[in-house]
Amino acid sequence: MALKQPALDRPNTLSGFSHFSYQVDWSNFPNSLAICCHLKGLAEDQSKSLLDQQALLLNQQALLLNQQETLAKIVQTRLLKQGIKLKNFRNNIIFKTV
Repeated sequence: MALKQPALDRPNTLSGFSHFSYQVDWSNFPNSLAICCHLKGLAEDQSKSLLDQQALLLNQQALLLNQQETLAKIVQTRLLKQGIKLKNFRNNIIFKTV
């Protein structure tokens, strides 16, 4: 599939990105295409106070949301370059934390 080509190497430079995977029912392509972007989990630091941990968690969640938006744009652009147009890419691109 087009997502495995080197043009998608850019996500590897994003902090927290692990890898892509996908599932598809070829009889219902591209509507059945489900692309999963695997992200590394958020870190916890037990030595910090609860308030500091909550602030850190909020910052990490904001960073994760930004990364998800960036990855979604990269995937959507790459699919469009391959001639694959999704009706609503938000239904086809899934984010999982590993």
